[in-house]
Formats: sequence, structure tokens, C-alpha cells
Amino acid sequence: LFDDGAGQMVVLIARFFSGFDNGTRQTIEQTFISTQVPAKHQTAVSSRLSSCAITGIMLGPAFGAPLQAVHFQLPGLGVAVDGNNGPGLVLAVASWQQCFKQCSKLS
Repeated sequence: LFDDGAGQMVVLIARFFSGFDNGTRQTIEQTFISTQVPAKHQTAVSSRLSSCAITGIMLGPAFGAPLQAVHFQLPGLGVAVDGNNGPGLVLAVASWQQCFKQCSKLS
């Protein structure tokens, strides 16, 4: 899979799409803030969102490191949880929780 140049190319392509995703999210965030948040609160809201992003960057490795020691099967699903997919599963559960929480506020 990773011969002479392929590994470098995979990393470059992955970093490109990571940056593209990040830029897209920031554009959506700033568009929402500029259209939905009153002008006098825009700086505070933008700062809070930036703080959340930085906190996520710091907490990612803090959660990821202990999850490297996890190795088990989810009962009934046959899904193996290990250090490679554990952080992603934690994020998936947290995201679903937030989705349900937001949906309950809409109804």
C-alpha cells in the first residue's frame, strides 16, 4: 500500500481534505454568526466557538490515549472496539446524543 511515493501522496491528500473540511466548517460557522447573531454578540459567540474548537483539539489526544488500551466486542453487534476505532465510536455516540438532544428541543 505504501510504496515509495504512495504513502506521501496519501498523507498529502488526507491533509488536503482535512483542511478543506475545516475551511468549510468555518465558512458555515461565520455565515451563521453573521446572519443569526445580533452584531453586539458576534465577537463573544465567535470566541466561544473558537474556544470549543481548541478544547476539542486538546481533548482528542486526552481521550485517544487511554482508548488505545481498549479491546473488546460490543455484545450483540459483533463490532470490535480497539485503539483504532475507539475514539471514533466515542465521537459517534456523543454526536448522536447531541442530535437527539437538539431534535427534542425542536418538538
